[in-house]
Amino acid sequence: MTIQLTFRSYQFELITRDNKVWFTSVQLIQALEYVDESAVNRIYARHSDEFSSCMTTSVKLTENGINNSLREIDTRLFSLRGAHLVAMFARTPVAKEFRKWVLDILDNEMDNVSLQSVTFGKLAQLEIDCYHIQAFMKHFTVISDSWWHEIYPALVKLNSPLACRLYDRFKDGMVFANFVNRSLNAQLSTGTTPRRN
Repeated sequence: MTIQLTFRSYQFELITRDNKVWFTSVQLIQALEYVDESAVNRIYARHSDEFSSCMTTSVKLTENGINNSLREIDTRLFSLRGAHLVAMFARTPVAKEFRKWVLDILDNEMDNVSLQSVTFGKLAQLEIDCYHIQAFMKHFTVISDSWWHEIYPALVKLNSPLACRLYDRFKDGMVFANFVNRSLNAQLSTGTTPRRN
């Protein structure tokens, strides 16, 4: 089953696998207006540690070859979050617009392009939540590093009460964020959602 979406004049026929929609690397190359056919794969190779298994995967897709013969080709797929991360590293003129387009789909339009599946809707929301907590953690890490190495020592020297008041907040904040991040990614990878009593 395929889902059709249009970015500018480019029409995607997204692949559905494991209750998720996926872009192929070729589609991202065309949408991001790269001339180099290996650009997206190079982006992934340079930043592979930032892509989770929920954001990208490699599969064999059957395509027409010479004289209409069928052949299997190793193809890298990217989920909506994965496509957004590719676009974060892209340096083409349309990359910024593409990032906004993907986020609009994640935040507002998923129900309209979904597979009429309750499970898919829950997984889509989990994907959005995972993306948000990971983005939050990147920002919080920068803030936390500044706190521990610069702000906290300065407040201690000034004998400021803020040093004690905020010390535990920063320490506990990262623990809670890591817990939520692990929990959401575990749910997303297994396709389950937490039960509500």
